[in-house]
Amino acid sequence: MTRLSLTEQDICIPAILASPTFPVMQSSSALRCLRRVILRPPLRPLHLAPPFIVEDYRPVAQDSLATGALQEKNRRAWEHMRECRLCPRDCGVDRTRDVRGACNTGLKAVVSSAFPHYGEESVLQGWNGSGTIFFSLCNLRCVFCQNWDISQRKQGWELDAEGIADLMMKLQDETKCHNVNFVTPEHVVPQVVEAILVAAKKGFK
Repeated sequence: MTRLSLTEQDICIPAILASPTFPVMQSSSALRCLRRVILRPPLRPLHLAPPFIVEDYRPVAQDSLATGALQEKNRRAWEHMRECRLCPRDCGVDRTRDVRGACNTGLKAVVSSAFPHYGEESVLQGWNGSGTIFFSLCNLRCVFCQNWDISQRKQGWELDAEGIADLMMKLQDETKCHNVNFVTPEHVVPQVVEAILVAAKKGFK
């Protein structure tokens, strides 16, 4: 049986037993009440992930770099930029020449912010946070978007793959984030793939 916290076990149960109505409570009702309190699992703070160890872990990006698969993915991704069909809007513009379509993004991605994020699931944020890179602009027009101020407005810095890769390395080496995740990356997939390629060559893991 799991031991409860001081608040639950040492206060709730005595309060039930000391109740003047307890002697006349139906036995089944009393047992159900006690069972809910006694067998309730202990609460765990959501801001900390459970401890775990991953042994002999090698990032997929490093394996793909070693086999040449990452370089091929980068080449194929940029082919889509010449007549952009990255999303169902099928703009067909040549973004390699910095022409902009529905997403209002050309050759370079626009990064709004990059920081350790503690609002993710506990297994992702861990103890040091998840390294989150927010991209500005978007190919959608969702009226309920919670990030509308950056998804529909051009806020941030236009960065090439080298600049995005530098952010990834800082999140890994300086802020010690457990991972890096990209928010609203659909319209900048080629730029992200190239950034992963550059970062992998710098030791991103």
